[in-house]
Amino acid sequence: MLFSPILLVVAAVAASPVFARRADDPGSVVVQITSSPASSRLALGGNWGRQSADWRGIVFRPDVQAELGLNGPQKNSLAAPFRPNSARQAAQQERLQQEMARFHEEYDAYVAEAGRIRELPASEQKAARAVLDERRDARIAADKTRRETEQEQQSATQTQQMRSVLTPEQERRLAELVLQFRGPLALADPQVADQVGLSAPVRAAIQDVLAQASGETSRAISGALLARMRNFSARRQAGLPVSPASDSPKSAETARIRAEAERAVIALLPSDEKARWEQAQGKTFSFEVDR
Repeated sequence: MLFSPILLVVAAVAASPVFARRADDPGSVVVQITSSPASSRLALGGNWGRQSADWRGIVFRPDVQAELGLNGPQKNSLAAPFRPNSARQAAQQERLQQEMARFHEEYDAYVAEAGRIRELPASEQKAARAVLDERRDARIAADKTRRETEQEQQSATQTQQMRSVLTPEQERRLAELVLQFRGPLALADPQVADQVGLSAPVRAAIQDVLAQASGETSRAISGALLARMRNFSARRQAGLPVSPASDSPKSAETARIRAEAERAVIALLPSDEKARWEQAQGKTFSFEVDR
């Protein structure tokens, strides 16, 4: 059985591997990679990842640190939990190895069970497959819960550390800067929507805007990657130099899609909700580097 090292790393760390039967051959098995909505947004590129950023995504920027008025000891204390740590790296490596070993075991078990089911009478295969898929779904749910719990615990620990370092005024301003950095699409976040007091119809409409824009972005990136691959192949066949850094319209196109989505979200807000959104962001801040 052959496995791609990249596939194993992605399956073990970044997402949940799902074992499923091929539609054209129920007895065979393929590996699908599923991810959370947040990671799906991040996969669309940094331009979209901003919308789900939190304080950790901006607090180390020099311009933000200057705006907050952080002193040397504060900067060092904030960075401490994120610095390379041999013990932490060793623990992460051990966990990766355990995840990869578990992936191998579960994949082999799923393949074996799928093969056994294929040998059953046709009248029994449907029920057997349902049981197999139920066990798979239960594992996926358990993995999702475990990962979310670990992420929440880590986030809570880091946030507590941040609050012990910043003054109340610095923490308040940081929260405002986070909203400015995330932009109007942050209103798709239920917590931000609660903070601003968005109505149910507006929340639903924002989700529709986000879904449409995310789809357009995904198609734009796919199209850009396909065009690059075709260009690479054509230049290679013609014996021309091939540069991996060839220009692509991806960045400009995704930026355009996002900008249109942000304008659409703002247009959905009634005057009172728009005022609360602006108030939540505080004084306008110009980030030195493009958001």
